[in-house]
Amino acid sequence: MAKRKKKKSKNMKPGTNPHGQNQRHVPHQKTASPSRQTAKTKTMQSNQSLAQKRARHALDAINNIKDDYGKYVSYVSALPATIIMSGLGQALAMLKAGKKPGHGILFNHMQDWLCSGWEHGPYSGDILQAIIGGNEDDYIRAQAEAMEYLEWLKKFAVAFLDKGED
Repeated sequence: MAKRKKKKSKNMKPGTNPHGQNQRHVPHQKTASPSRQTAKTKTMQSNQSLAQKRARHALDAINNIKDDYGKYVSYVSALPATIIMSGLGQALAMLKAGKKPGHGILFNHMQDWLCSGWEHGPYSGDILQAIIGGNEDDYIRAQAEAMEYLEWLKKFAVAFLDKGED
């Protein structure tokens, strides 16, 4: 009697067999060349969720802060409430006008994230000019995105920076 091959159903998930048991796939343990690792890293980054991209950007922003950041931790902790009370545009304008070192750093972090030209970013260029010249839908989207980004920025600032002094 001839053996028959089991047909896979089109609706089956990868890694399962027709009897509902999970199959374990063990990848080969080859070491990739540096150029392949770079390509793999880029692919992984493009497959990241928006929350992961926010977290990566926020962590990089915090790690790139040098010595004099003043009360950055306090400013980043207070900014969500300021945005809710005054709106994104006024909150960012207050940061831009601030004379303390942490104000400018936080403004730059927010502008960099909201104006970096990524697929979910509503703006490009100067954030204040974009807010003034943009439409209401973009403004609402930017404000919501700013709040999401600030969650990560605040977590990493509290974790990695001292409270600082002016």
